[in-house]
Amino acid sequence: MLPYFRSMEASFLSINVPTSWQELDDKQLLLVYTLLGQDVHVERVMLYAFLRFARLHIVRKVADGSVYILRRGRAVYPVRRDDLLYGAMQLEFIGQPSTFPVRLEHYTSGSGLNNAARGRAKNGRSSFRTGGLKSIVKNRATAVNSDLRAFPFGHYLQVENYFQAFLQSQQRLQRSEHLRSQSVRHAKCGDGWGELKSKCEECLREIASLLYPGYKGEVDSTMKFNLVSWLYGVKHLFASEFPDLFRPSPKGGEDDWPNMKAITEAEIRALNGGDITKTNAVLAADTWGVLAELNAKAREAYELERIRTK
Repeated sequence: MLPYFRSMEASFLSINVPTSWQELDDKQLLLVYTLLGQDVHVERVMLYAFLRFARLHIVRKVADGSVYILRRGRAVYPVRRDDLLYGAMQLEFIGQPSTFPVRLEHYTSGSGLNNAARGRAKNGRSSFRTGGLKSIVKNRATAVNSDLRAFPFGHYLQVENYFQAFLQSQQRLQRSEHLRSQSVRHAKCGDGWGELKSKCEECLREIASLLYPGYKGEVDSTMKFNLVSWLYGVKHLFASEFPDLFRPSPKGGEDDWPNMKAITEAEIRALNGGDITKTNAVLAADTWGVLAELNAKAREAYELERIRTK
């Protein structure tokens, strides 16, 4: 919280802005994810969001730009540029991904900043005027629980498989784009770029349909940033809650990816005891309950191995 924000006159602005990812409401999160998804520089996002959350509008700059005239409602305040930047720094958490699952609870295809507002935020022309949000009422979907409680284990397995496939394809895509940009001589090294891009988009569509039941259509940049950030937080949460199951694996090369098919089959086999008639019940069970059981089995296995190697 930033309770008081001093202007150059003998008056104070009472300011209350979020200071963590968890404090952002859906509307605020939509603004931040839209800007970050469009590759707007994080410091610019912080300033734009600060003004929006504090209900402040920049009227104009004074003299050499060291002073801004801000408006809130009908009141006008002259504020030094350094003080304005200090206020924006209250949102410095935006510069780091959340280690707790945070996601948009509701999402409508096409939501986000309109093109004009997005352009202002990105290129700096009238960058920090607030407003410009639009919401087209179509394909509105509601997310499952942010921590994936009451989420079928079978759906979790699908999300995890698609997410790993997305990360792998994204890495290869970035490498391909880099090679393509070097010179015509490397053009062939970038072959398959379109196929990799389609693979990434397909994985994100499948993840969106699982985490936002009823979601249809393409995944725009806002939804993409939302999904990746959400699953990043889920992974951190699960590593904390189920440390024996999600122990860090030995570091390999950048192209060493887990064999998700083998991992999935091993987890299901550990739960159904080799009885395939129980598989459907396992896949329908709550994710947290299943992961707790797998964590206990992993802990037992580690203990047995420790005793055996004494």
